[in-house]
Amino acid sequence: MSPPKADPGSGQTLQRLLTLHPKLVDLSLGRMHRILAALGHPEKHVPPAVHVTGTNGKGSVLAFMRAMLEAAGLRVHVYTSPHLVHFHERIRLAGEVIAEDHLQAILDECEHANAGEEITFFEITTAAAFVAFSRTPADVLLLENGLGGRLDATNVIARPALTAITPVSMDHQQFLGNTLAEIATEKAGIIKPHVRCVVGPQHPDAMDVIVAHADAKEAPLSMFGVNWRAHATDDGMEVEHGGEGIDVACARAAGRTSNYQRRSCRRGGALVIQFCDHARPYCAGAFICRLARAVAAPDPWTRDRYGAGQLGSLA
Repeated sequence: MSPPKADPGSGQTLQRLLTLHPKLVDLSLGRMHRILAALGHPEKHVPPAVHVTGTNGKGSVLAFMRAMLEAAGLRVHVYTSPHLVHFHERIRLAGEVIAEDHLQAILDECEHANAGEEITFFEITTAAAFVAFSRTPADVLLLENGLGGRLDATNVIARPALTAITPVSMDHQQFLGNTLAEIATEKAGIIKPHVRCVVGPQHPDAMDVIVAHADAKEAPLSMFGVNWRAHATDDGMEVEHGGEGIDVACARAAGRTSNYQRRSCRRGGALVIQFCDHARPYCAGAFICRLARAVAAPDPWTRDRYGAGQLGSLA
């Protein structure tokens, strides 16, 4: 793997971090728990998180969510991978791509905390992202899973606000398994006890696995085809939710909406509306109530953890 493109300072550090493990991928949470402990557990001090996995549509979900939440005036952290041009794109802090000097500082801090131990590139850079997220005020963290889910480096937040599984298909069989059920088992590993999981369209083999995992953890599900539906329209889509139809327009290119845009809109926008509904106790208020017709009040756990003052400030 060639070093990620970055400024000279962080680029040299990132190149060094590539050499800390003989494998690019080695799925395990042990090294993450070790380095996060050495860093003072920054993952325990991030804003309410929405953790997204799946095979198709993760990027669309995060892009739609970020656009909607930022349009509502909320401060949004985002973690995505891979990047397009510069590594900095992976970490957005309250709406802005992380600055070079900030990136360099947290990479140095994580390299020092790791003390030369074996760790993969994705693990140590994800730890750095958690450090940055924990120290910059924001209202919500949108967290994209890297590979799989159960043993992914992002899967260290004990109580996210929400989880989501976009459509699952065959991918990375060398790491996740050779059947759809095996791959879905890894993806379903992000489901947390008593935390709602929003589920996009799935093959029955994948849906059976996801439902079984959710049942075992008593995690409520909001499932495509059961709790909500979406279909294409001339300029976007309509989501059927809570007995109502919600129109979502897709951006047009040269006066037409492409098939790709429509698919992205259905995958991302429809799931976002479900997120906005069920995330209302954590990161929304009047905006989300208008968008998703949500009526749920904050539960006691939310009030205890985040406080009525913070919740009120987001309304």
